[in-house]
Amino acid sequence: MDSSENNAGNKTIRLSAPVEKTQRTIRVSTPFPTRIFAKKRDLDELLVSRKLSAYTSTALDTSPELEAGLTALDDEYTILEPFAEGGQATIYVARDRNLERVVAVKSLKKELKNREKIEQSFITEAKVTAQLDHPAIIPIYSLNNDAEDGIHLVMKLVNGKTLREYLRNVVLNYRMKGIRAFDEDAALGKRLEIFLHACDAIAYAHHRNIIHRDLKPENIMLGEYMEVYVMDWGIARKIHLPPDASERKPDISGTPRYFSPEALRGELCDERADIFTLGLILQEIVTLQFAVAGGENDEVMRNIVNGRFAPIQHLFGKKIDPALKAIIRKARASDPGDRYASVTELSEDIRRYRNGQSISARPDDIFMKSARFAVRHLRGMLMILLVLMLGAVSLGAFSIYDRLRTANEMSVRSSAMNAVYGRTAASAAGFDMTALHMQDLLCAVSQAASHLLRYNTGGQERMSDAFYPYRPGGGKADELPAGLVYSPFHKRKTTFSHGVYKIAPEADLPEVRKFLSRVSPILPNMLRAVLESRPGVHLTLENLEEKKKEWLEEGLPVKAVFVASKHGVTMLFPWRDTYTEGYDPRKRPWYRRAIESAGPVWGRPYVDEDSASGLSIPCSMQIRDIQGNFYGVAGLDLSFNKLTSNLLVSGNTGSCVLEKAVMTPEGRILLSASSEYFNRTFDPKRFADPELALPLFRDEVVRGRILGEKQGFGLFVNLENGREVLYSFARLKIFKLYYVEVIDFSALLRQTAAVKSR
Repeated sequence: MDSSENNAGNKTIRLSAPVEKTQRTIRVSTPFPTRIFAKKRDLDELLVSRKLSAYTSTALDTSPELEAGLTALDDEYTILEPFAEGGQATIYVARDRNLERVVAVKSLKKELKNREKIEQSFITEAKVTAQLDHPAIIPIYSLNNDAEDGIHLVMKLVNGKTLREYLRNVVLNYRMKGIRAFDEDAALGKRLEIFLHACDAIAYAHHRNIIHRDLKPENIMLGEYMEVYVMDWGIARKIHLPPDASERKPDISGTPRYFSPEALRGELCDERADIFTLGLILQEIVTLQFAVAGGENDEVMRNIVNGRFAPIQHLFGKKIDPALKAIIRKARASDPGDRYASVTELSEDIRRYRNGQSISARPDDIFMKSARFAVRHLRGMLMILLVLMLGAVSLGAFSIYDRLRTANEMSVRSSAMNAVYGRTAASAAGFDMTALHMQDLLCAVSQAASHLLRYNTGGQERMSDAFYPYRPGGGKADELPAGLVYSPFHKRKTTFSHGVYKIAPEADLPEVRKFLSRVSPILPNMLRAVLESRPGVHLTLENLEEKKKEWLEEGLPVKAVFVASKHGVTMLFPWRDTYTEGYDPRKRPWYRRAIESAGPVWGRPYVDEDSASGLSIPCSMQIRDIQGNFYGVAGLDLSFNKLTSNLLVSGNTGSCVLEKAVMTPEGRILLSASSEYFNRTFDPKRFADPELALPLFRDEVVRGRILGEKQGFGLFVNLENGREVLYSFARLKIFKLYYVEVIDFSALLRQTAAVKSR
């Protein structure tokens, strides 16, 4: 990110700050009993190699001078396309001609190339970043020029988002769905892990005598696989400088919301300025809101100088651990002497907090130390307890034997139950991932339709044009598309070259024609949604024909994709002429559910006109543009049999499994491998109501125990017909349903005992 780019109002400006000398701490031995709680030496200190320290610990060159000439960019790289643009530079995607790797090229804008300070800052960023060799710092490949004396920085291409964007997405999801729909404790752990990676990068830079000076969430990048990179080292400088060094002048850059108090007082800053900024970022990560209040830069800077920070309170009222608050307060202390002496100490406190250990920002008293000591040495305490129990054997051999036998049975039961639940939870997680994948496909189609309706002016007004991608339904021979092939799975003729549209009676024909004309280019988006519906599949030219064949012969989770206009026309892909004469999408349950929901909504299994391949389950959502204008509904038809088949191969399997089911919050069976509807085809003319009646799951007591569990997951044993039946269940967060596995627990225990006896 360019150092002059304005992100979310955090524009980088220039100020300054002085170095304060810290007193060396003298360690003294502590008397018993405190000494037994002292931290032991870390084994990692013995594993550090010093063989290359002569090269990796040398002072960094932060000057803008270059000793060797630059090679031409075009000689080594081929520019593919623009990727992003900032205030001073443009980022391009390029390919290395020799190594065939895809890289990012940051090019200084032509109108800025003769401005000396900007060019020097650009070169300094390249040199500093290249010398800081760390996994959390973007690798630099080369610095090049071109025929017009332009400057280009070639680096690793990171396709991801900034920490600021990530935090905004978290807040947006919490606002839309409520924080109770998410596991905020786990999410906070992930955010702290991101922060620790950034701390490691800054600690390494400080070790190399470099201060960043412009840390902010916008300059922390997250890759596709949650890699963390600290960006924008263009204004970094050395921390400790000789008294006569030219860099000691009070001229450093930063962002007003993330300035340290000493910088605002015009003092020369050291590494503790970065620590202060990390403290502000940590507070934002924990609370999901700015650490310093104020809208204008002047107001924000006054609050920082005067030590007026926002309360450490979660934006959505989540309780924050006092130890974590103490870490934040120490990191962002107004007096540099009250802060952590190094970033390593800050990250070490966070890691100790996450491991349930004492932290330096909030030392434990003797009682808390004793409690932590007991937890850390739990195994030893259990061994002591076991010795005491064995000492009582002489009091009653029979009693001890009976207790041991009972304990062994309980252990076997507990192990079996834990194993059953572990597989249930894994299967539920797989269902959630499948739901997310389907919703992502649907969102992509809805957004594409919204974009076309707003920006595509249309141009195809003749519905019978041979090249028009969607053909009218109705079965007229002269309107059937060419290239129809028979699908063994769907049991009808179809084609991937065209879609079909059906106009409802009493539809607004001028608006219908406008809708068809504008949305018709969406066919490739629908094709991708159908052929990529199996999780993990990425459609390419190489596998396109293979995926088409699989859909035709074996079927994929998505049977069809459709968009329906509020004016009464439905566009469906792939082509299938199954619509009845009076079909009106606005009267269908999936349409009505979508207009009542802000996001994707899942329907119930139903018999549609294409039920020769089994029941369908719809997922639909509104089509709205960025201004909120409503155009209609987009949806997916999913195969009931394909989703139900996943029940048979995931989670617990074997003869002990009596049933696997997905249950609604009302206690009705939505999916079940033992359902009378599973693996069956239907004649739609036999059903007056296309949505099937869903039976209740088991009896009222069993349903009540599952639906009454506040955590949404668990397991329990119920005695039925003289045998123990185990119910293992987990809530499907995306579907807002419950996944339940019913196990013959008595038979499972017998199998477990038989395996152990071999």
